[in-house]
Amino acid sequence: MIGLDVADLVVIASEVLGCDTGTALAQADVTTADDALAQAGVAGKGRSPGEIPAQAAGAAWPHPADAAEAATILMDALLRHPPFPAHRQQVAAAAGLQFLAVTAGRPTSTCPGPRPSSSTALPRASSRRRRPPPGW
Repeated sequence: MIGLDVADLVVIASEVLGCDTGTALAQADVTTADDALAQAGVAGKGRSPGEIPAQAAGAAWPHPADAAEAATILMDALLRHPPFPAHRQQVAAAAGLQFLAVTAGRPTSTCPGPRPSSSTALPRASSRRRRPPPGW
């Protein structure tokens, strides 16, 4: 599983706060962010520079329930140890969603078959409409 690090939290917070990363970093309590990520466990274990995630080497991606549990633990840790106290809820929710996007958004070995392509998706709404019978 790919974890988040303090730099990831700063980027996420910059989006939440609507500012650049330098401004977000100036508002961050980096020590508290480290504490929250350490408490988060797997979700807070950011990779070291240059490290290739295990998933890229061919290992299976985590089960979506495992990723959801890790995201919940991450959000709880960020709420208890907020690196951005004035925006604790927004940053915690955004970090949890970002974690899910990069972790649970990957296919698992339990996914049945290929995903439908746009050509095999549902027909357009206009082609599904029923026409009234003649004479109406």
